[in-house]
Amino acid sequence: MTTAILFVLFCSLFLALSYLESRRAQTLDDFCLAGRSASGWSAGLSIAASSIGASATIGVCGLAFEAGFPAFWWLGAGAIGLALSAILLVDRIRAQRPVSLLGAIEESAGRPAAKLAAIVILAAWTGILAAQFSAMGRLFAAALGEWLPGGPAATALGAFFITGATLLGGQRAVLRSDVCQSAVMAVGLAALLLSLLFDPGAALLESSAIENFRFELWNDAFGPNEWFEFMLLIGGSYLVCPMLSARFLAAATKRDAHVAAVVGIAGLLAGALVIVLIGLAARSFVAPGTEPDAVLPALIETRSPVFGALFLFVMTSAVLSSADSCLMTSATVGAVDLAGRRDVRTIRRFAILLALAALAASLSGRGILSLLLTANALYVCGVVPVAFAALRASRPLHPVFAAAAVLSGSLLGAIGALDLFGRDYSLGFSAAGFAAAYLIARLGRTRDSRALFFTDRAARSSGPS
Repeated sequence: MTTAILFVLFCSLFLALSYLESRRAQTLDDFCLAGRSASGWSAGLSIAASSIGASATIGVCGLAFEAGFPAFWWLGAGAIGLALSAILLVDRIRAQRPVSLLGAIEESAGRPAAKLAAIVILAAWTGILAAQFSAMGRLFAAALGEWLPGGPAATALGAFFITGATLLGGQRAVLRSDVCQSAVMAVGLAALLLSLLFDPGAALLESSAIENFRFELWNDAFGPNEWFEFMLLIGGSYLVCPMLSARFLAAATKRDAHVAAVVGIAGLLAGALVIVLIGLAARSFVAPGTEPDAVLPALIETRSPVFGALFLFVMTSAVLSSADSCLMTSATVGAVDLAGRRDVRTIRRFAILLALAALAASLSGRGILSLLLTANALYVCGVVPVAFAALRASRPLHPVFAAAAVLSGSLLGAIGALDLFGRDYSLGFSAAGFAAAYLIARLGRTRDSRALFFTDRAARSSGPS
């Protein structure tokens, strides 16, 4: 009963924070980009909290338990992608002061490519959001089991909580809550690691947890092929990411944007190290052969009930920190970049529609959800290389070539993600899709494409906000 009450109060804190922000006047920039006034530290902590969500926490821990220290590359690849983005792209993204990343891409790649990219992003992130709704539903069922039945009711309540906490206050509330959530996650993960290192009862293998630590970048279970796959699919998603770009656009100054990148990279590296060490230490507490996704829950069961209750708040913070950013960014992409509407009301309506679609996917079984999550490979192979080429190009890309690049890269990425020709060839198709999209986009550079295909952005930007 005490845990349930504390959990309700914990969730109410974020709803109250969002409500307080909603009472302020909200222009488009206020709602989507926190008024472009975020400090480097708050934007950076938001990047770290949004990136180290529940799936990364559980996934890295399980992979470390199974494959060893190379699981570090799950978030390490993201840190490298983020570092490259900070060096090569951040200033170019901010230069035109767009509302979203795709606004900057449209300037150099044309409207057709930007529309296609928006569709791919919405498909991919609806699936990601559905997975986060399911995770929050399980947390609600665990915390409120005496009051709330599990299953669809808990998932629906979790979805309602995430949507409400996001839409009331917009990006400013998301940034503020992410700072709180990053603190909760840091304390909880550090406490778990320390409890494992100094627990004399690691008797499962009659060895201390620290004896499992072996620092290596590759091994028999995780070799160069797996590393390349992580660098391409995970690192690529951090190189050009609408969610992370929103943090850079929300930063008050150029310097704040670069501070945010440094803080985010440091947070990713520190989080990766702590979670990997937890996974390695788990070998002294969790039975060999445990499924990777079950390692962290099984490990928590070896701790005291008080610690289990504490970690419930850690995982809730991890889910919310990713889900609110995902919903906020995808709604902005849908309303501003796909529908061409630049008002807060339309963004909120898009967010509700996306939340309903994600909830339906989360309740419909793994078939649809798996198809939606596959769209993330389409994004990395079709959108990322074209976006990178557009942002780095000295003159505009030809819109026809840019759109063809998005389609060809996405198609090859889908073939690789669906294993249509077997697992041995899937990485090759993904790499070929990435390379083909980039080359096609670069081949289409022309000085005349802006006059032929580009709309008058000055006229559009003068519309209501």
